[in-house]
Amino acid sequence: MKAQLINVIAGIWIIAAPYLFGFNKTAADVNHIIGPLVVLFSFIALWEVNRSARLLNIITGICLLLSPWVFHFSPPFAFTINTATGAVVMVCSLFKGKINHQYGGGWLSLFRKSPPHLQMTDERTVN
Repeated sequence: MKAQLINVIAGIWIIAAPYLFGFNKTAADVNHIIGPLVVLFSFIALWEVNRSARLLNIITGICLLLSPWVFHFSPPFAFTINTATGAVVMVCSLFKGKINHQYGGGWLSLFRKSPPHLQMTDERTVN
């Protein structure tokens, strides 16, 4: 969960960096597209049931790492900021976090004969 909170802060940093440091229009546009996605995926992944949404931030981290080379950011520190933040986002999205409860088995439970959530209800009715 701490890793996802770090990613939320990193996403806000990505959004704010163009205003703070005066990025060119292309760098600012990239940050204004990728930053909210990082915040969104990290915020969704805070809950146990949606923990796998954190993996989407690997894609956003790769975009942040590659964007300075692809779009030729003009301020040199924009290159450094996006590359470092992209690396942080990718590393933090690799940490799953603690899961305390089971939530019905997910989509695969629709195709099983005896899904875990039905087994739990059968045990409760017997006792």
